[in-house]
Amino acid sequence: MSFHLLFGDDRTIFQGALTKKALLSLPDERFMMSGVCNSVGDPLLYGAIPNQERRQAFWLELKALGVAGRNCHVFATSKNVDRFWNSLRSATHRGRSA
Repeated sequence: MSFHLLFGDDRTIFQGALTKKALLSLPDERFMMSGVCNSVGDPLLYGAIPNQERRQAFWLELKALGVAGRNCHVFATSKNVDRFWNSLRSATHRGRSA
């Protein structure tokens, strides 16, 4: 497969190119953040992964957003994705002020 399953302190359960196969294999009730950002630096996708019944429609939405096939992070809980995003924002702001 073209992705990594990770179990680190941040509880990342997936990191890599988001393929349809990868999306369909992810468990329900997980949280996703895309590596693709808008013009102000916010992720295009940030939130819960829908249940299996909605995954096909969700895949089409991801393709329309330009997120499909791009780098993505999936976390076990919303707290983990929030912590990860906050650490990225903090690192970005520190880099701009340096």
